[in-house]
Amino acid sequence: MIKDFLLNDCLLFKNMTDDNIKSLSNCFKMNIKTYKKNDYIVKMDDDIEYIHIIYSGTCIIEEEDYWGNRSIMDVVLRNQVFGISYAYANIKKYPVSLVAKEKTKVIIIPVSKVFSPCSKHCVHHNTLIKNAVEVLAIKNISLMEKLEHISKRTTREKIISFLSSFATKTNSNDFYIPFDRQELADYLLVDRSALSSELSKLKKSNLIDYHKNHFIINYENKL
Repeated sequence: MIKDFLLNDCLLFKNMTDDNIKSLSNCFKMNIKTYKKNDYIVKMDDDIEYIHIIYSGTCIIEEEDYWGNRSIMDVVLRNQVFGISYAYANIKKYPVSLVAKEKTKVIIIPVSKVFSPCSKHCVHHNTLIKNAVEVLAIKNISLMEKLEHISKRTTREKIISFLSSFATKTNSNDFYIPFDRQELADYLLVDRSALSSELSKLKKSNLIDYHKNHFIINYENKL
């Protein structure tokens, strides 16, 4: 069962009341599915028929090349949306996969329902379409952030760029990242051993401290 009030923080439902969301839920015939850790929610080359909202849990967007090498494009957290940019671009098949990092519940919405105003021409449906544009803008910013990180010349510079960006977004020098070591290496497009080595050097220099995915940047020392 979908609890409408839990969707209030989802950007797709911005400026909507619980009644508005409930109305859209019925109109869209929203369905919720549960996935185990490492389950594929979407596989590369699947037909794009649905938009996915992460109701609970965390997912990663990954891409594999012809030889099976994986790169992580982004992470999708609770109340975030996946698939809307591909649907808007009228792409027929997913060029990436969506994988559950943990037990995850996902709301499934047919693409045709989102982009075609309903027969009732309700105002909140129009609001949702406007919100979808904002979701696309944020997705674009996220992509630009990744390009900024991976464009750095060295592994050290990529790590510093990523951690600095995370500290800025969380407005804190003490934060948790949504990746384990292998996932972070895949996200930054670097070798895992090289990543671990550079993290260790930064820690020994007292520039950062970390334990698993918990990081602290020491501001008194410049990176």
